[in-house]
Amino acid sequence: MDDTGPPARGAGLSSTAGGLARAFVVAALLTGCSDGAAPIDSSVATGSGATVVMADATTISGPLGDSGALQPLSCEHTGPGTDYAVGPDQPFASIGDVPWATLAAGDSVRIFWRDEPYHEKFLIQGQGTADAPIVVCGVAGPDGQLPVIDGEDATASPDMGYATVQGQARALIQVSLGGDDAYGDKPEYVVIQGLHIRNALYTADYTGSDGVTVPYLENAAGIFVERGEHITIRGVELESNGNGLFVASGGDEETRSRDIVLERSYVHDNGTPEVGPDQRHNIYTEADGMVFQYNDIGPLAPGALGAALKDRSSGTVVRYNRISGGSRSLDLVDAEDSSPLAANDPDYRTTLVYGNVIINDGATNGADLSNMIHYGGDSGVTDGYRKGVLYFVHNTVVVRADQDGAGGVGRYQTSLFDLDTNDESAFITDNVFFVRSVTPGATPTELDWGRSAGTIRLGVNWASPGIAEWRYPDDTTGTVTGTEGLLSNSDNDPGFVDEPGGDLRPGAGSPLVDTADAAPDELQAIGLTVTEEYADGGTAQARPDDGAPDLGAFESDGVTQAASSSVPTSSATGGSSPSPSTTVSAAPAPAGEFAMPDDAPALVGKGPRGADNGEAHPCGSGVLCVGGDGTYRSINAAIASAHAGDVIQVAAGTYTENVALGSFTALDARNLTLLGGFSADFATRDAAANRTVIDGGGEDPAVQLHVMSDEPTVLDGFTLTGGVGLGTDYSDGGGTGGGVHAQQQGDGELVISHNEVYGNRTRAFDDDSRGGGIHADAVDYDGGSPTVRIEDNFVHDNEAGRGGGVEVRGRAAVIADNRIEANIGHSDHGGGLYLSARDNTVSDNIVSANVIGVTVGYGWGGGILVAGVEATLSGNVVTDNFAPSLGSGVFWDEGAAGTMTGDLLVANRCSTDGRPGAAIYVDGGDPGPSRVTADRITLVGHVCPDVPGGGAIALEAGSSISITSSIMWANGTDVVDITGDGEFTIVDSTTSSDDDPRFVDSVGGDYSLQNGSPAVGRGAFG
Repeated sequence: MDDTGPPARGAGLSSTAGGLARAFVVAALLTGCSDGAAPIDSSVATGSGATVVMADATTISGPLGDSGALQPLSCEHTGPGTDYAVGPDQPFASIGDVPWATLAAGDSVRIFWRDEPYHEKFLIQGQGTADAPIVVCGVAGPDGQLPVIDGEDATASPDMGYATVQGQARALIQVSLGGDDAYGDKPEYVVIQGLHIRNALYTADYTGSDGVTVPYLENAAGIFVERGEHITIRGVELESNGNGLFVASGGDEETRSRDIVLERSYVHDNGTPEVGPDQRHNIYTEADGMVFQYNDIGPLAPGALGAALKDRSSGTVVRYNRISGGSRSLDLVDAEDSSPLAANDPDYRTTLVYGNVIINDGATNGADLSNMIHYGGDSGVTDGYRKGVLYFVHNTVVVRADQDGAGGVGRYQTSLFDLDTNDESAFITDNVFFVRSVTPGATPTELDWGRSAGTIRLGVNWASPGIAEWRYPDDTTGTVTGTEGLLSNSDNDPGFVDEPGGDLRPGAGSPLVDTADAAPDELQAIGLTVTEEYADGGTAQARPDDGAPDLGAFESDGVTQAASSSVPTSSATGGSSPSPSTTVSAAPAPAGEFAMPDDAPALVGKGPRGADNGEAHPCGSGVLCVGGDGTYRSINAAIASAHAGDVIQVAAGTYTENVALGSFTALDARNLTLLGGFSADFATRDAAANRTVIDGGGEDPAVQLHVMSDEPTVLDGFTLTGGVGLGTDYSDGGGTGGGVHAQQQGDGELVISHNEVYGNRTRAFDDDSRGGGIHADAVDYDGGSPTVRIEDNFVHDNEAGRGGGVEVRGRAAVIADNRIEANIGHSDHGGGLYLSARDNTVSDNIVSANVIGVTVGYGWGGGILVAGVEATLSGNVVTDNFAPSLGSGVFWDEGAAGTMTGDLLVANRCSTDGRPGAAIYVDGGDPGPSRVTADRITLVGHVCPDVPGGGAIALEAGSSISITSSIMWANGTDVVDITGDGEFTIVDSTTSSDDDPRFVDSVGGDYSLQNGSPAVGRGAFG
């Protein structure tokens, strides 16, 4: 424990380590302090052992309110002992007038609120009983104000029976033996409740029982239980003390504290930022049986670096609390002063943490909380560490921090769990782990399951995409298992009711609903059941039980989420995926009745055709194996050893490295084939089952391919996340290509296929920052004929200035059978796909829900931009994309030329500020007008709400479009010539003014034609 200053008599503060304590079950009778909700079960099971029942001789009831405004609990004397009433118009004018040294079972000290704080210190040394405890409680003021006990300039009565004068410097309220007590005496069965306790701080002075004025010690506490048994502290506010609550235990039975409960309290802004900032905590405890429930804990005083809750106890239970701030959320370490008694107690090996809300917010808690849950020890003598199991169940953990450190809200990495040795284990199930940035558009902190040691066992949990296994993978000796059971979604959305507003209950349609695992035998064996949930301000309520529990600390109203929105994901770095960005200034209109549903039939725009799970080759000559049973531990190491034409097979797992073949200024002559998705023994390849994650770590692209070869180079079967664009200007990469930055020179083909590319970004978000997911360049200035082929990929949730999903340039690009979805462009051109290669073939892709102009507030080409080059589009679905200006679906710009054949454009969104042209925009500009030929396309459901003549197609600056055998339906005006000098022809086509084309099922997304349709032979399916 904190060893600053001399210990009080009997505390036995030493530097010894280790310890166990006896098994116990505490049952605190809370029916008298319920808040009107359903009764709560207050039994706490950590094994077999004694049962302690704590009854309240003084009735204590009523709810707690919001944080910082605890509503009072009732304080009426009902016990068999004496009522000592303190305060205005009461028998005792001051706290010191109470005969503290003679308090006995059933006595009550009721301290009435008054305008001025009580600047008094006192000692509780008496012994109650289970049926008649000693109760010290506050009687609230007319507006619910708690009586304030203030340590600044406080006095101790000369009759207060402290054991030593020096020990008085340790606390404002002290629970310990008195000077006339025998060494083995301990206070027991005591309740302290309903008081606001503050300023037991080393910067404040007090006058002791000897009449001498001195400062508090640096480790002083608002409440100091130096020794005691069966102590309940309830409904108190502890602030601005060195330590808020301090519970000590010595090295023998006479000085051991047992069965301590802190509940329904608000503990915040404690700590000593100027002196030993990491040595004082909101809560610091060491006992045999320590329970924390229904509390609001944190943050610490600004600049203080202690823990929100530090505990050295055996049989520790932390349940149904809200915990925020501190350098650690929970610091669960080795027994110190009680270690001689703890050596053989099995409950020292079992720690329960369940039903809590744990908040790590850089904006309010600062950048120091980078190791959240610490379990093991800190003495350095590892033989005495906990060496057991931390059960972490049904908690909701929210982390908000940036990687870059701007404004003091950043930290590059955040460890969820920090286990000290491989003898410590954490069983983590039925939780929610959510991370986002503080600053809109910034990259969130990288989350890691562990630091470098311990056994982490994951059950079913919802986790933001891409949590890495280890903070220090190169130094790791521990293991993480169960990542295949994680649930997530590409939107990084657990479906909270209102996360920014603090309501972390699952909302309607949340993927958390009904997806928790049935309690495994291991939890049932120790009696861990989750029956309550935290409520605001330290209250609790019964957790609803519908037979299908939700993930996290809260149960929803029972609305079940569709199964497709929550999919298993392996461990990657969710910290690297960008957070939601700034809302565009011109709001998009709803997609409307013609919107494509998720389960629309795959008539066109087939999207990815599945993984290429080709043959797995034996490791050896020409086949280099990474991870699993392979020779190489990193992909880069295999690349360094490879020869031209070699295949690199990579086993499932997360590889936190910036993979690079060649460099931007020095292309590599070796063509290689990089394949993910292998089992650990390399006997099979299945990219869906064996997720192979390359995590760029927020520093450079996840993968760089700089190749000069006449042979093919392949990147296939990986999950690519956490990448940031290469370099800063034209000489070193221009900040482009977050997930993949690729350039192919020579006559070879560079193939990027069957990958999932998400959570990447360009270095900046300006006009030249392109290709948030993939940037690929077919470099042909030396006369070669290179091609880049991008096919069968899922590219989603990436960010860039332009080309949020994919950008291609150079000689030729083939983009086929991809799903390009929910990418963001902050600048003005190309939200999903930016085409600037001279010759582009784009076929059978699904391009949906991409956005451009997010930061600048204007822009063109939400789905696809053809940037003054030639392109052949065929068989694509372009839907639900948004541009605040024109061309939400496809934008042909500045001399672009090409064809569209068999494409389906449905319900791309237009802005609500009067600008027309939601689907296709054909524009001119230097070097001239654009020319498009469209045959057998279907354009449906494009009407700008504020423009009665809003068109599906807009022409400008002398551009032209020729439309044949197509269907343009429910679009308002089908073609708008903005400048009046454009050219368009519509031949053998169905327009919005003709008869209904009679789609098979437009609501269900089937835009093929019924038999007898008047549009037969036209459109994408005619």
